[in-house]
Amino acid sequence: MSITEMFCRQSCLSRTLGRLITSNSSVSTKVEEAHDIVTATTKNDPLKNDYLTDSFGRFHNYLRISLTERCNLRCKYSLGKYCMPADGVTLTHKSKLLTSDEVIRLANLFVRQGVRKIRLTGGEPTLRKDLVDIVRAISALDGKPKVSMTTNGVTLSRVLPELYHAGLSSINISLDSLRPERYGQITRTIVKNNVSGGNPPRGIWSRVMDGVDLALHLGFNPVKINCVVMRNFNDDELVDFVRLTENRPGLEVRFIEFMPFGGNGWGDGKKLVPYSEMLKVLKERWPTLFRVPGDKSDTAKVFHIPEIGGNIGFITSMTEHFCGGCNRLRITADGNLKVCLFGNAEVSLRDAIRANVSEEDLLLTIQAAVRLKKKQHAGNYAAHKEEILDCHTKEKQFSVSSIVQGSDFSLKFDDKSVSSRAEDKPSSISKFDTTSKTSYYSCQEKDGGPSSKSRNLEEEKLSSPFCDDFTVMNNKTSSVEENKKSMLTHIDEKGSANMVDVGGKIVSRRKAIARSVLWVGKEAGTLILENNINKGDVFGVARIAGIMAAKSTASLIPLCHQVPLTSVKVDFHLDTNTWEIVILATALCEGKTGVEMEALVAASVSALTIYDMVKSVAGRSGMAIKEVRLVSKIGGQKGDYHYEA
Repeated sequence: MSITEMFCRQSCLSRTLGRLITSNSSVSTKVEEAHDIVTATTKNDPLKNDYLTDSFGRFHNYLRISLTERCNLRCKYSLGKYCMPADGVTLTHKSKLLTSDEVIRLANLFVRQGVRKIRLTGGEPTLRKDLVDIVRAISALDGKPKVSMTTNGVTLSRVLPELYHAGLSSINISLDSLRPERYGQITRTIVKNNVSGGNPPRGIWSRVMDGVDLALHLGFNPVKINCVVMRNFNDDELVDFVRLTENRPGLEVRFIEFMPFGGNGWGDGKKLVPYSEMLKVLKERWPTLFRVPGDKSDTAKVFHIPEIGGNIGFITSMTEHFCGGCNRLRITADGNLKVCLFGNAEVSLRDAIRANVSEEDLLLTIQAAVRLKKKQHAGNYAAHKEEILDCHTKEKQFSVSSIVQGSDFSLKFDDKSVSSRAEDKPSSISKFDTTSKTSYYSCQEKDGGPSSKSRNLEEEKLSSPFCDDFTVMNNKTSSVEENKKSMLTHIDEKGSANMVDVGGKIVSRRKAIARSVLWVGKEAGTLILENNINKGDVFGVARIAGIMAAKSTASLIPLCHQVPLTSVKVDFHLDTNTWEIVILATALCEGKTGVEMEALVAASVSALTIYDMVKSVAGRSGMAIKEVRLVSKIGGQKGDYHYEA
């Protein structure tokens, strides 16, 4: 399909959806327009019968259905509303909300097109009296979708056992404070006539915590707590939330960046606490925290803390969006299809159903909406990103004057960074010369005016430009001194292998942490958890192998020194969502050189040992060592190093 054909097709779909959204004509007329134009514009299109794939190739297999607009809380935040005003909202008349039969019909339609996960939301879904029946019906559909639910947890304990037996597979609980008094302020549940001066009632907060513990007791794993983090409001509770996972195996806390919605006092982003800032706070407390590999469509960046045993996640909608892997669609309580959380465009599936349109016409209506989904944030991401960068750079030492269009960039703020794509920025601030195949970007010193160090970069070198110390770095234009610093220390001036002389260095405490990731699959992973592998205790044997390998590093790696190790520790975490084993190896010594290689060897050999022990189950083609990398290094002349991803 040519560019012109694609543009014409997109324009036709835009006009079709515009009529579906804004027209006062009958449902049958709208569907007829959708049928004629979508059929014409998808001619010779290999995806013409793929109703849930958008124009960027994203297949949507995750559907969120709001069951009600009602809520039993009136949550607010410091300087503005986040969720609901004190007096509530104007509710849609019951006759205009989806009935349970309509909810199930739509769920079945989407499941037959490939949806594999359905999340029930609100309002507060537990207020819906037919909730258990809806869960039971959806979980029994032929496609066997996973049915999950997001709730505020206030009435969860009453209905959770029934939901569990009806087929609910996972649960998210919204909780923005572990302090009962603050929780009362957020949710407006403090009794107004409480003038005794004592503490606000703990009742509702305690009921939420009871719901969390009951979910864990019933075997939901993980149970996720969603916490919206706001500056100068609850950002002082990060460590407390993480500690909550210590005595609750299966609990995962997810920190959500504050997002701009109407009436929530977004302003210029001053309430936003960036993911990088939250991560820094937690790494200072738990340096061994490491990233757990996930899927492209995951909304959360998940980390594991070996000392505690729990997982934490970050939903970075604002500073590091995940729109490229978005697989989510939403249906509102009144039956409107919403293809992006940040967009206002909606198409009424309720009206189409009640007009008795055919399934094909209903699917064409869905397809028209999905094909018009924007690349990111309903087309508004550039504006939001500008607010974020302006807010967090105005007090820093530099600002970006121009950014390469269509390439990755990273802004380094002291020891924090915010990464994104330059294409998220308005094209007016980018310069791209397609004739010379070179691009230009520069950093501007705030106090010293524009830098003279703008450079041309070859197109193939644009994968990761960065700004550091007010200078645009380029390998081809590095100074002689910089080249000296980047020389390989294990090669002499003639290019021959050379063992570094560390005799003149002082003895100091050194520490290194390395990580390896091994995918074993569900069958082998289950047997490992049950300790039913024929060769014995997999993690026990792998731990010994890793420790022995670390002590033998100098015998395995030719130019390594013999290091007086004082400790080697190997930890394992099996993720039952991805069936990946994350291995964390920590090496310590008192010596003249570092222990990075010892940690890397320990992580590698531990992974190979597990591979050997389970290969009879998983098969050699059914496993993969996906990653071996250094996580952190502490000590030595070159300073500390921490891997941020």
